[in-house]
Amino acid sequence: MKAAAFQNTFSWSKSRDELFRECHRKYYYDKYGFWEGWRRDADPERREIYLLKQVKSRRMWMGEKVHAAVENALKTLMGGAEASREAVIQELTDVMRRDFRLSRAGAYEGDPKRVTALFEHVYALPVSDEEWVRLHETAVRSVQEFFASDILKRARAAGIEHWLPVEEMQSFSFEGIPVYVKLDFAFREGGGIVIVDWKTGMGEDVDVTVQLGCYALYASERWAARPRDIEAIEYNLNTRSIKRVEIVEAHLEWARHYIRNSVQAMRKMLADPQANTARIEDFERVSDRTKCKWCNFRRVCLPDVTF
Repeated sequence: MKAAAFQNTFSWSKSRDELFRECHRKYYYDKYGFWEGWRRDADPERREIYLLKQVKSRRMWMGEKVHAAVENALKTLMGGAEASREAVIQELTDVMRRDFRLSRAGAYEGDPKRVTALFEHVYALPVSDEEWVRLHETAVRSVQEFFASDILKRARAAGIEHWLPVEEMQSFSFEGIPVYVKLDFAFREGGGIVIVDWKTGMGEDVDVTVQLGCYALYASERWAARPRDIEAIEYNLNTRSIKRVEIVEAHLEWARHYIRNSVQAMRKMLADPQANTARIEDFERVSDRTKCKWCNFRRVCLPDVTF
């Protein structure tokens, strides 16, 4: 039997929404322009877009490495073994050093999906050794904060048997559209569920209500949790700031309203919403060109512009 063709199907997530609001042209490249760029016989421009889709800024990369380190520690604990803070930090350091060396050497050109491509290397930006060291120090400090956090103590007290899936991409259906969420951590406590969203950046997330609302929608569907039984926590491991949100039905209704409007705006721009196909000319560049400086698609979108 012939395998079904791999299709670019429409879905929604908070990160997709953020990208759409940031720049429509960038959104096009990231969700449509890259398609089949992984193929050996892909045309050079599509291959280039596919490569640039994988590019990460150094701060984004650092955040991902911290999330992975925390995820591995939690999974080790869930497996019944003790997670050593020193071992987790050493592994984090080894991974960051390896990623940095490969990115600086341009190894991502041969395998952009699996080899880290740092924006600063792709665009040859001058970053001092001291800045890279500080980035690593921030990552280490964030992991140390995780191990010392009251959240981890609280989760241990609840019992590992009450911990829910860690860092797994999950989805739920909203009005026929798959909505993807990736819960950093969740556990049952008493008769309720605690959802934790780790952060590592310096700024605040202005859309925390939407993000936590999506998590609550997922918890409501997946674990039959009532809104009043869900506690959502945003924990910034870098700044040690904590936001706690007691979920009420209004949070879920706001999330539904937000997702519905976002989906409509995205699909309105498609050439064929049913087939999920798009034309580049329908997706204009952002008017504020200063935002283009840090766009990973800069060299295909505005190759002749310097910033």
